Amino acid sequence: MNTSDKLSIIAIGVSVISITWNAISYYKYDKKLKTLDIKGKEIEIQKYQQEKDDEKKAVIKGEFIYNGEGKYYHFSVNNNGKCEARNITIRLPEEHIDAIDSIRTIECLSPNQPLILRVKPTYKCKHFVDVDFQWDDDFDKCRHSIEHIVVPHVVIRNLN
Repeated sequence: MNTSDKLSIIAIGVSVISITWNAISYYKYDKKLKTLDIKGKEIEIQKYQQEKDDEKKAVIKGEFIYNGEGKYYHFSVNNNGKCEARNITIRLPEEHIDAIDSIRTIECLSPNQPLILRVKPTYKCKHFVDVDFQWDDDFDKCRHSIEHIVVPHVVIRNLN
């Protein structure tokens, strides 16, 4: 066996050790990092899709506003979404709230545009009432939400 044969055997041995080391490090470290990287990219895709969906959604919120020593109650409807809401239907609980302004289907409500309606709590009115909203937007038709809304000062008003 001459010197070149010995060097070839040593080179083959070093190559085998190197291949083995790379395989071990891949399964021990790189595979976990790549799966984490893939999961991170999937989360980014989900966030991007959620942002795109949110741009198509209208979010309808309501609030009772109390003015003028118990004489005036207003119901404020606001679109907190990024898209305009269409064909909005509001259902106030009739046994608790009388609508002074007629509440009908609202054709369109732009983002951050309030709509204020005059209402009057009845003597049966509770401190919280459930208001039903239904609307259409770019995301879907007949979207629906029920809000549990505070009627301010109703307890004080009912004690008088």
